[in-house]
Amino acid sequence: MNIHYRKLFYLQVLMLLIGLSNLQAQNVTSDTILYKTVAIKSGKLKDDINHPVKRIYSFKKYDSINVLGYTQNNYLVEVGGVKGYVLAKSYFNENKDLRAYRIGINKIEIDSADIFRERKNEKFKQYEIDKKNTCEYDTNSVDAVTGDIIKSTEYHKVGYVHDYELLIALQRIGKYKFVNFKLNVRLGCSSPYQTSRSKVQVILENDDKLTFYHSGDVRCADDYYLIGKLSPSEFLRLKKSKIKLVRLEGTEGHQDIVDFEFSDFFLNKLECIK
Repeated sequence: MNIHYRKLFYLQVLMLLIGLSNLQAQNVTSDTILYKTVAIKSGKLKDDINHPVKRIYSFKKYDSINVLGYTQNNYLVEVGGVKGYVLAKSYFNENKDLRAYRIGINKIEIDSADIFRERKNEKFKQYEIDKKNTCEYDTNSVDAVTGDIIKSTEYHKVGYVHDYELLIALQRIGKYKFVNFKLNVRLGCSSPYQTSRSKVQVILENDDKLTFYHSGDVRCADDYYLIGKLSPSEFLRLKKSKIKLVRLEGTEGHQDIVDFEFSDFFLNKLECIK
């Protein structure tokens, strides 16, 4: 997602929130008296429904209450010339008209919140789709001395096992290309040595199998990390099919990934380092 689209998304969310707030404000700022009644017990008015500990006026049982509005499970009332909020159904008895009014406002507020959540989810889903189909980089530059292109894509969640995410990123340094794998599971060390060389095997849906050997330094940690060189032929093979299985191997074992949410990662992202 480019910066302009991201700003537009957050602006739309902000405008929707403002609209919802305005809708609620319309329900509580009117001076029209909806209902006249008396308090059934003593209590205190709240100045702000979002700060219930802030009290502005105390009233007693049998004091006259004018009901002016309703929002977020609180009535806006006037007692002794002072306006404030009280919790609905706590300090006076409703008649059927006021009860119907409260239920109606509740439905408006719930429906508005549902609409907001639905639109936010739609925007987020579109953001995720756009993110998968665009190139976003942690590094995208040219070496000032050698003139080499240096690119590193962001890590993307490609698959998962239990609660652990398989993350993959791509790199280009000059004419060389790399694929980086991360998984928050301990598999021993990532080793580049021939006698104990770590590797990641990727099986595609067309049953093609590719093997990436660790090309970085020895790394021993609680999570798995491997840097694999990507040859021109492997580049082309990865662009032919989605991922079916990934096996990550360290010096102390291996972990298979068979559940994917971005199985077309290579199909979508290899162009970012072309």
